[in-house]
Amino acid sequence: MITLKDNKIYTSKEMDELGITKYKRNQMINNSKIKKVAYGKYSTINSIDSNYTIIANICPRGIYSYETALFLLGYSDRIPFVYDVTVPNGYNS
Repeated sequence: MITLKDNKIYTSKEMDELGITKYKRNQMINNSKIKKVAYGKYSTINSIDSNYTIIANICPRGIYSYETALFLLGYSDRIPFVYDVTVPNGYNS
């Protein structure tokens, strides 16, 4: 039996390497063992996934900026309505 770590986001590739096929992933989602957090990204049902960790996992070279950065660094007490992320020029193009 394969055990997945809580509070970790797995990619489809990582799940395949663990021997969890697409069919098995769909069964696990239907049985509430894992949840799909984004396209090709999965986590255990007990994981506490914030939008910040999901965005950081989807865009690993991105840097939170502007109001989002101020909030995360503790310089603002307002939760950002929109997440500001800066990526390198030409990234993913």
